Amino acid sequence: MIIARDNRVGIDAAIYRLQTLLNENLTWLGTNIYGRIYRNKDSEGKFHPETWIGGNEYSQVFVNDNHAGNVGFYVKDTRTITSGIMEADIEIIFTVDVTGIYGTELRDDEKALLEASQILVKAITKGFTINDSNNVKINNEKVFADFDRESIAYRDMQPYFNFSISGKLEYSINLCLK
Repeated sequence: MIIARDNRVGIDAAIYRLQTLLNENLTWLGTNIYGRIYRNKDSEGKFHPETWIGGNEYSQVFVNDNHAGNVGFYVKDTRTITSGIMEADIEIIFTVDVTGIYGTELRDDEKALLEASQILVKAITKGFTINDSNNVKINNEKVFADFDRESIAYRDMQPYFNFSISGKLEYSINLCLK
């Protein structure tokens, strides 16, 4: 299921194209596909991956056991503009219960990684290109390197699997509301 803002502009509109692509092509049962993930600091100084849910409210994305899969788009802090095109480095983060998404007791972690990769390799028509090197991260320490991992410490052992695929997402700088 896609979880997205109603008023998508710029990067959020570009992310929505990828959300739609994943939603239409992943065979995973019970997966939430969130939009942009923010790196928000709590009162203790710890950073958490959160998504905007309305008003001034944010919610942590990857700690929810009620869904077999959660996907989110972590946008890095710098962007470039060339010839009217904005380009952002993003990491698409996947946290899945591999037994839940495929309905088996097998640890189909490689199957999940390959399925997501096959879809995203073809996403160039949506403005996304996978980085040339170091584009797939596996395990909590690498996938969530920019975040506090205490609340997800045990989310990378059977049946859970975390990985990310990084790339560049391009979109027009023209103000187009979607």
